[in-house]
Amino acid sequence: MVFFLWCSLMMVLGRKIGWELSKQILYKSGRSVCCVCCIVWGAANAQGIHSLIHTWHPGLLLKIFGYGAGVYVSVPNYGLFNEGTLPDSLRGRHLLIQVLPDVTYLVGSILFVVIPS
Repeated sequence: MVFFLWCSLMMVLGRKIGWELSKQILYKSGRSVCCVCCIVWGAANAQGIHSLIHTWHPGLLLKIFGYGAGVYVSVPNYGLFNEGTLPDSLRGRHLLIQVLPDVTYLVGSILFVVIPS
């Protein structure tokens, strides 16, 4: 139960932090800064879920919930903009911000499972 509550709290906080990160840095900075921030964001989310699982040792259903919550939070701009209203100049950046942290989260989560801590 504690694992579920922690994941839920981190999901709400992570969504708010991700939106602020997107608005303040990811859409306004250069492409290299954006890429580094996206990679760090995805890896931090993978590490956070791994730490919660390692600490609380939840059952299978809660692990699935935790990894799902991590995927949801790993896309920092999820639900921030109506994609139909984005100008063409931002579509590439928007796609990068959606895909890169998500891929980093998935790779990081697999590595944290495979490599013993």
